[in-house]
Amino acid sequence: MKQEDRLLKVISYLDVGDGNYWAHPIENPGCGGGSRAEENPED
Repeated sequence: MKQEDRLLKVISYLDVGDGNYWAHPIENPGCGGGSRAEENPED
């Protein structure tokens, strides 16, 4: 669980630059709705 948390943090950082581009392939491969960035309070 800790490793996943770490990955999500890293993804969030990449995600900020492209705008939910790196987040959705990890969470929903096919949906294409990077909600991870919006859930991040660090945004």
